[in-house]
Amino acid sequence: MTANAELQTLINAWLKQLKQRDLSSHTVEAYQRDVTQFIDFLAGHYEQEVNPASFDTLKAMDVRSFLAKRREQETTQSRSLARSLSGLRSFTLYLSEKDYPVSSAFKIVKSPRIPKSLPRPMSQNDALQMIALAGDVSSRPWENLRNQALLVLIYGCGLRISEALDLSYGERPKPDNVSVRITGKGKKQRDAPILPLIADAIQQYIKAAPFDFKDDDPLFRGVKGGRFSARQVQMIV
Repeated sequence: MTANAELQTLINAWLKQLKQRDLSSHTVEAYQRDVTQFIDFLAGHYEQEVNPASFDTLKAMDVRSFLAKRREQETTQSRSLARSLSGLRSFTLYLSEKDYPVSSAFKIVKSPRIPKSLPRPMSQNDALQMIALAGDVSSRPWENLRNQALLVLIYGCGLRISEALDLSYGERPKPDNVSVRITGKGKKQRDAPILPLIADAIQQYIKAAPFDFKDDDPLFRGVKGGRFSARQVQMIV
């Protein structure tokens, strides 16, 4: 890697943080490889050592050129390129949290379109990995807890996104509940069984959220306090 000592120290600290957040070893290794390849690309492109300040002067064209080179040299699929962007965005978010200025290049560049395939049931490992990743997308800890609580509820109870988002604070799963009443399509109601870990995840989110909840308020809320939207959920997953 052609990163200077300061940047290498930051990368190591970021990887350590990812492991502490229970990301799978496969994901951590992939993210490390993606950042290494990007830094090597920058060093070769600009013929100089890469340091933290390099991420402040990045242009969208730099990111697009890196993705194009990977696609050309490795015949990399869109899904892998999208993951690369996810890893690089995670690292630049970490830099920002450590008060290093970062350019908006990664926000400008859109993820490659992934070809649609027939839907298949999500495996347990995939679900756990998705939940872990959802806890690492925001610089606000309460938002990460909300994201994880929402996905735990959806996966653990087999809910549609809209069904989970329609829940009010008063309808929330509580630690002593064995089920939660869900209103689905056509206003049909059913009772979904609740595991203790689901109620615990929701309780952690509620404690961390900067809101005074009332029974009629939406359970899952956005930054401004309104109901969290399905579009925002899709951006997380």
